[in-house]
Amino acid sequence: AVRDGDDYVINGAKMWITGAGHADFFFVLAKTDIDAGYRGMSGFIVESDSEGFSLGKKETNMGQRCSDTRSMTFDDVRVPAANLIGGSESGGWMNAMKAFDMSRPNIAAHATGLRPRRPRTLCSAGGTLGALRPFALRNGSDGNRSG
Repeated sequence: AVRDGDDYVINGAKMWITGAGHADFFFVLAKTDIDAGYRGMSGFIVESDSEGFSLGKKETNMGQRCSDTRSMTFDDVRVPAANLIGGSESGGWMNAMKAFDMSRPNIAAHATGLRPRRPRTLCSAGGTLGALRPFALRNGSDGNRSG
């Protein structure tokens, strides 16, 4: 992202954005200081109707047909400086990692739920959690028997 007056101009592309076809805005990491590595990344809120922003075709995800996963392309997308998260450049990478700390356990549980249970059948995350419920009730949350 390059600063241009009261805006930043973003060019580039990103693959595998879950829910992209339904979103009105996106959290986007863009390099604002190329020489600073991950510390040179800044977070922006980009609205889906921004000029120069486009979504790719819906990808086919094995076992997740309802997931609207797409690519995003940025072609001279102008983003107001007010949409810079935190009000200053850099720090975007750490913001993203903090968000992943909250979302990754849920994603892992979901992925575990997609393992085959019976031939030609995929269970949901709820199915896996349901299968683990008796264990949790029997052994407690810390693995020790309760009661």
